Amino acid sequence: MKLKSIILIAISFIILSACNLSDSTQTADKVYFNGNIYTMSSETTVESVATANGRIIYSGNKSGLEGYISESTEKVDLEGQTMTPGLIEAHGHFMGLGYNELNLNLNGIKNYNDMVDLVAEAVAQAEPGEWIL
Repeated sequence: MKLKSIILIAISFIILSACNLSDSTQTADKVYFNGNIYTMSSETTVESVATANGRIIYSGNKSGLEGYISESTEKVDLEGQTMTPGLIEAHGHFMGLGYNELNLNLNGIKNYNDMVDLVAEAVAQAEPGEWIL
């Protein structure tokens, strides 16, 4: 019985040694400081933010930021500017999107000749008397 306990303790010790239980912090790709940094959480503003792989890994006072900085970390001094969380709001107005399909798309033309060619192509496809917008 004592041998089983010793073996169990030894196996447990080996397994725990193999696990990374260190209290090391993640290194930041970028750190931001010296600005008005809004968090949109209960702590409305902070002094600094650290990001890694496109995610915020730290927000708080500037002294806490130091543990996330390495030689490869990009440091962004906001110089008093305001930083807010990124918001992506993509939408379309269905009527406007539909109406745009009825018009010639002039996006991407680089010169007058491109426009003339686009209009000529639309004329060739239009019925006689049909408007080209």
